[in-house]
Amino acid sequence: MRIIPSIVAVALVCIARTLPAQPLLERSGNSPTRAPSVDVREVAAPSATSTLGFQNVFMVRETSGGRVLVNDGVRRQLLLLDDNLTRAVVALDSVNEGGQAYGPVAAPLLRYVGDSSLYVDMLSRTLLVLNGRGAVVRAMAPPKQTDIIRLWGEASNSDPQGNVLYRAATPFIVDTATLAEGVTVRKQRQSDSISIVRGVFQTRAVDTIARLKRDNTTRTLSTNYPGGRRTLQFWLNPLTPIDEWAVLSDGTVALVRGHDYHVDFLLPNGALKRTEKLPFDWKHLTDADKQTLLDSTRAVIEKIREDAAATGGPVEGNDAIVRYMRTRATPTLRPEAPAPSSQPKVVEATISYEFVPLKEIADYYPPIRYGGAIADEDGNLWLLPTTSSQSKHGELVYDVVNPHDSTFYRVRMPVGRSIAGFGKDGILYLRYRSGTMWYLERRRVESSVSPK
Repeated sequence: MRIIPSIVAVALVCIARTLPAQPLLERSGNSPTRAPSVDVREVAAPSATSTLGFQNVFMVRETSGGRVLVNDGVRRQLLLLDDNLTRAVVALDSVNEGGQAYGPVAAPLLRYVGDSSLYVDMLSRTLLVLNGRGAVVRAMAPPKQTDIIRLWGEASNSDPQGNVLYRAATPFIVDTATLAEGVTVRKQRQSDSISIVRGVFQTRAVDTIARLKRDNTTRTLSTNYPGGRRTLQFWLNPLTPIDEWAVLSDGTVALVRGHDYHVDFLLPNGALKRTEKLPFDWKHLTDADKQTLLDSTRAVIEKIREDAAATGGPVEGNDAIVRYMRTRATPTLRPEAPAPSSQPKVVEATISYEFVPLKEIADYYPPIRYGGAIADEDGNLWLLPTTSSQSKHGELVYDVVNPHDSTFYRVRMPVGRSIAGFGKDGILYLRYRSGTMWYLERRRVESSVSPK
């Protein structure tokens, strides 16, 4: 059952945006000290703006000739825009015509060799290779077939050699005990680390190349009683430091360490290059702050529950009774073989959640956001911290790090803009919302530096 943890993740994203920015501090041991000022670069005026609106912009991928692939996962379309962002051709559509189907659910678009891209097609459970014009040129099975769900649902990318890199499944640590006749207790928690793996298409080998700290936000206690009754108890920690990662354009793997905000770069030659601690607006949390955070998280969870109930969706929470279907696993069959009959078994479960004690919550707000590490096309790592005192009117401010020349600076976005993708030579594709639709702008990072 991963319903409640997913709700908590949504709640934390909302709460993170509301935390006030603090003076720029760097933590040294347990004592924050004022960090040196950092150069901040601005973004130039748009050189092109899309005339077509999108339901959403999940990702933008620049191809040859300045053309742009836009992944609109809500509309379930992949569109190819011209270099002026004014004319669009449908590359993949929600309607299957000529084998160019997007599929039934939103799916990621990954960088691949040259200006080609990989589209994770969950319908066929293959990776579609698209050329620079958005046409499907071939389909490939992932190096490990069962990992297609990891490529679809987790952060992933490829290196210049055409290998795919992605997060492996998180192992669970499980303890089972029998309390009385017919009563079993199962304690389950996620491992506190997760593997980054590299899959090679030619050999089908999948090897671990790095490990990240996992956001172990949830512990679960499951109790089974005679007659099929079951209780699920969740203990939630809404604030734990996490690691993030990204694959740079030259194949360097960047590992962002959340406990002290530094980056470990795994270079293509196998060498490890580590940055110093990056400056960050460390916000100390008192017990009162932590309690406020728990109350806010609980309120967001309850609001999501109420909205789900109003629309006929599942309801989770204290003493909520959820009926769900459990079916036996179906063995893999040849296409012509009939599927065995399976009689669903209805299980009644009581689900409840509580928060961990305040002493288990971090004393400082973690520096990195979920999904807050992205790579541009010029070998730079872009990081989106949780707070920034250099945001004047609520704009997003990104940290930019280069592993080769050790440069570090910040880029302040225009109000209401966020990064959808990159082009070469400092080009940014920014998304913004107007009314109910989303639009794109092509901009460039200014080389000049604003006042510190």
